[in-house]
Amino acid sequence: MAAPHPFQQIGPMQVELRDGSACMTLFGLIFFISGLFTLLLGLGIVPMQNASAGPRLGLLLMSLPFIGVGGAIAFGHRRTILDAAQGRVIRSWSLVFPLRREERSLNEFIAVLIALESDSDSADTFPVRL
Repeated sequence: MAAPHPFQQIGPMQVELRDGSACMTLFGLIFFISGLFTLLLGLGIVPMQNASAGPRLGLLLMSLPFIGVGGAIAFGHRRTILDAAQGRVIRSWSLVFPLRREERSLNEFIAVLIALESDSDSADTFPVRL
């Protein structure tokens, strides 16, 4: 039997949950590319009409948050692996390369909680928590 969406079966007793989607990656790339373009404008590599010579400090400072936030959204990933065979939960965070990995035993958890998060502007969600 296959794992239900958004889980993906990666082994006989292993299920993986990845956070993020293609839409979020695209959204982050738009911010990232905008930040890079603003950085190039600030450094004077891309010419602007009617601009004074020299670096433009305001553009340079504005490009940094765009590059940082866009890069984190586009290239940052979090995944959770539930391994029933070895009785553990593995959570990992990466930003192009692995940053952090956390392993916990399933014996540490005593309950599964299904919460209700309702918002008048969007559909109800039911996050599952251990």
